[in-house]
Amino acid sequence: MLEAIITSSCASQVHPTIVNAIVKTESNFNPFAIGINKGAGRLSKQPTNYAEAVTVAKQLLARGANIDMGLAQINSSNMTWLGLTVEMAFHPCHNLQAMQTVYLHCLQQAKKGGQGTLEQRAWSCYNTGNTKRGFANGYVAKVTHNFNFFAGMAQKASPQKMPQNEPVSSQKGVQAVVATQLPKNAQNASVGNTEQNNTTLPTPPKNTPENQIAAEPVAKVRYSWDVFGDF
Repeated sequence: MLEAIITSSCASQVHPTIVNAIVKTESNFNPFAIGINKGAGRLSKQPTNYAEAVTVAKQLLARGANIDMGLAQINSSNMTWLGLTVEMAFHPCHNLQAMQTVYLHCLQQAKKGGQGTLEQRAWSCYNTGNTKRGFANGYVAKVTHNFNFFAGMAQKASPQKMPQNEPVSSQKGVQAVVATQLPKNAQNASVGNTEQNNTTLPTPPKNTPENQIAAEPVAKVRYSWDVFGDF
């Protein structure tokens, strides 16, 4: 689980429970995670440090691969409009800032209505670039599960009412959903997905909310990539 100081500094416009739910689903809190969508085979092992992650990612991109990078698995096709370099993509705070930009853009798309809750439609968009497909491929169900888990943890740690900070509209958790097909055409496919993607989000309008922050980011097993010692 990400420290509150990190979520509040790097993605202050997104509720920390949502940040944690997305990051858990995407990379299991691995800041050096790389997901390959197309253009190369699966990695034999994930990078274990920042320098290795940057090197491997650059090698894959040079070969024409489409990849997802870092905590929130930012897709390489979105780097230009997000203003990211490979080095920035593996920097926890820059990665979360990019996640925030994509999520807020998706939140605007989700307000047009459709299946599930506002948040669930935004999660679908984050994964597929579409507010519908994430329900069918199982991604929304995974983020919903993780969101409700972290919301429950927050309530136990702090019995008082959670802050009403948009975009969270309910503190009772988000309704569960059931996938109707295997993951397919995911925009920000999580590292463990067997079917990957290369769908790119459209460039947001000029008035899309942009993050203006800068700073640095629970499993029970100690992982080699756990540079923060939180696990």
